[in-house]
Amino acid sequence: LSVLQVMIVANGDTSDEMNDVQIEGLVLLQMLCDYKPALKAEVNLPERVLKVMGKDVMSVEVVWNHELQRRFFHVPEIAANLAEATKKHLVENNNRASQEEKLGDFVSRIYGVQRELKHQEMLRDLNYISLKCPPWSEDGRVLFHVQLPFSLAALFSRQNQERATWISFFCCLLINIIMLISFEHIELWAQGDEVYGEREGMRNNNNIGDDDAQSGLDKVWFSGVLANMTYISNPTGQREGQILCDAKSMYDSFKIIKTEFGSEYFNHVHDPFELGLLDYDGGIAACDPPVLDGWLKDIFPYGKSPPYDPNGDWSSQVGTVGFTAGMLGILNTLNKTLAIFTLVLYLAVRCPVRYAETYERTKQRLFSTLVAITDPMTMYYFIYVVIAFQAGDYPIYQSYLLIDVVVKDSTTMSVLLAVIIPWKQLTATLVLLVFITYMFAYIIFLGYANEMSAGAMDCSTLGKCLWANIDYGMRLSGGIGDNMTHEIEFDRSVFDYLYFLVVLVILLNVVFGIIIDTFSDLRSQKNDRIADTVGKCFICGIDKLEFDRADDTGASGFKRHISNDHNMWNYLYFIIFIWEQDKDDDDGLELYVREMIEQEDISWFPVNKAICLQLGAEDEQDASHKLDALNTTMHDLVREQGEMLLRVLEENRQTSMREMANIRQRLDAINLHNKDEKENVEKLRESQKMMHESLGNLTVDGSSTGGGGGGGGMPPSFSSPMKAQSMPSINLMSQVNESPAEQPATNSSRRQSELDASQTITVCVTNCQDLVVPHLLGSADPFVVANVFWNGVKVGETETIWYGTAHPAWKNVGRNTFKITISKNDDVRAGKLSVEVNHTHRRGAGSFLGVAEVTGQQIMGAGDSSPTTMHRLLRKPEQHLPRSKQLNVQGSVGLKLRLK
Repeated sequence: LSVLQVMIVANGDTSDEMNDVQIEGLVLLQMLCDYKPALKAEVNLPERVLKVMGKDVMSVEVVWNHELQRRFFHVPEIAANLAEATKKHLVENNNRASQEEKLGDFVSRIYGVQRELKHQEMLRDLNYISLKCPPWSEDGRVLFHVQLPFSLAALFSRQNQERATWISFFCCLLINIIMLISFEHIELWAQGDEVYGEREGMRNNNNIGDDDAQSGLDKVWFSGVLANMTYISNPTGQREGQILCDAKSMYDSFKIIKTEFGSEYFNHVHDPFELGLLDYDGGIAACDPPVLDGWLKDIFPYGKSPPYDPNGDWSSQVGTVGFTAGMLGILNTLNKTLAIFTLVLYLAVRCPVRYAETYERTKQRLFSTLVAITDPMTMYYFIYVVIAFQAGDYPIYQSYLLIDVVVKDSTTMSVLLAVIIPWKQLTATLVLLVFITYMFAYIIFLGYANEMSAGAMDCSTLGKCLWANIDYGMRLSGGIGDNMTHEIEFDRSVFDYLYFLVVLVILLNVVFGIIIDTFSDLRSQKNDRIADTVGKCFICGIDKLEFDRADDTGASGFKRHISNDHNMWNYLYFIIFIWEQDKDDDDGLELYVREMIEQEDISWFPVNKAICLQLGAEDEQDASHKLDALNTTMHDLVREQGEMLLRVLEENRQTSMREMANIRQRLDAINLHNKDEKENVEKLRESQKMMHESLGNLTVDGSSTGGGGGGGGMPPSFSSPMKAQSMPSINLMSQVNESPAEQPATNSSRRQSELDASQTITVCVTNCQDLVVPHLLGSADPFVVANVFWNGVKVGETETIWYGTAHPAWKNVGRNTFKITISKNDDVRAGKLSVEVNHTHRRGAGSFLGVAEVTGQQIMGAGDSSPTTMHRLLRKPEQHLPRSKQLNVQGSVGLKLRLK
């Protein structure tokens, strides 16, 4: 920074001039400060340099390598010649049908702007006028050489041309206003049956004499000798007309008749002094002076002259020209001068540019010259000069010059175009109108000729009858019937109604409708153009409201954007800068833009993109990503805890099932044992019963033989024979609890042995590079997600992230890391890892973006730790996915692999 600052201010703090090296240093400084805004606080430059940063160093935003970048550049020197009129013409005539057509038309028009700037630069370097001998002469000497104190560009510029046309228009407008309030009908002094009374106005006087005399008088009134002092409004052969009531003008006209046309014509003219039109004492006109003369009589008094002497010098005896006549003469001369100046400026400013454009395309000098000369605007200014000179002799032409407002104002031009654009429809409608009018005229000619107001003379021939129908029928509110006698007859009423309905109501309204609809369309186009100009960025096409919302200060966001970020004139300067720079000096971005312009490709323009909006979107996206990451983490924790709980419950359920099966088995064994014991007891009981019976018999026998007591009781030695033998003791609970205690221990040891003999593959999806541009997918809300597969079995799915650029990245490492456990019996080298990348949006799945495959051999080479490696995204076999759905496959995906 210190070196840059020293180099930039090398000329000291007082010099305003900066050389190319200093300008390039300033460009580099701007680039560094843009890359790291904190550097602005360390930069200390003088005020003169800070002014240059906003004047000679500009910036544009360019899409390069799928990224939006800001580029600073030095504004070329010829850009200083860009006129406001050129800017206005470029803005108003730009094709705004779509954003692409608008930018394409903008670039195509810059070619003409560059030629105009080069021509202005040539004029700026030209400060002399010289003339050499023609090339075909042997003498090549310079005929004359004039050194000018200024450059020709100061005079011959498009801005001066615009100013000259406006001054000429207002001059013409002032002339017409003066004529409007000053011209009046006054009596002329030609002889006739009677001397005209004061203010009798126009009268026909057919006693003027032969036709030669009449034509001679006409020459007087319409000649240019009067020097714009006599104004006639009806140059068709009538003596009477409008004339400016000015003593000098009237006296000069009488003098011309007296001296130049001789007595043959002078006998038909009375002396204006004898008629009282001029005052004998002061040579002042007796008629009321023009309005301006009356207002300014006190300020500009008429000159006095001696009493009238017929034999004296007439010109010395008449007062000076009145203020109105003098002002009209001065303004008319000024108007003609401005008309010539405008034509010369156009020939010097625009025609060479038009010639250069045509010659560059055709390489034919003669044809290019003809095209430049016959250019519509060139012919227009030629005609304007001719009419301006005619207006000096015939003031009615001054009113024609007011039509120049059509060229200067787009609204009045729309009125004219409303008739010109639909000329085919209007011509067809008017032809139909004439044909139908001819039909009605034929009917009148045959049956109603005598009912015309002027009698049968209006319809003495079929042609006259047709002309009467066209003239009266279309102008009168009731049609041709208003020019005919009114009689209540059925056939006549039907004829009048049909004429009124067909000609006036239908056909004329069709003509008016075509004109009004065309004007309405032109007005809508103008309103759309104005709305597009003030409500959208010309370069990116984003609405004004988007920038105002994104700006912290409120409503100034759009204004700052179109002034600094996407200034359309900065892009014009940037394109001219590239064209003016040698191609060998281009860097990568400049060469890319040059090639895009040559290919008529506008993809380098930031359409629907802006760095200021991307920064705000990234901040919002970061906050959204943090919330999404937190939500994802909580979701993963809940999911993992739930899965762990489900695994524990499943293990407990399986253990309980095994324990219940063991208990059931033990119970079955116990029941079987009890059944056997019960059978033994029954057998013992039977044996005991048999023993009792045997003993009873013995007792009976003993009693009968020897007696001895007992009375039927058992002997002590045989009482309760079962008491000595107890039931078998079965510890049921100890047997039931024994199996569950042994089984978990066995399963746990088995699982532990399996884990001890396994391998774990850790896969982390990090990012993607050079994917297809998001806006080509036709979705306004693009997202991207990746799925991980091992040997065709889905392992997991990454989080869904925003697909704002062609290089999305997964920042949440924990959420996008997956573990694959490989048992001892499986071979890692025989496996295959697949990562499939897909585009998605809120409405569901989107486009397939590709699949990356990693072999088990590559995973074995990764080892315990491996950096992020990029794996190219490939297409699937067509039997799995049609090729038409894999058109957007490109780029690569970054993976971090680890085998443990």
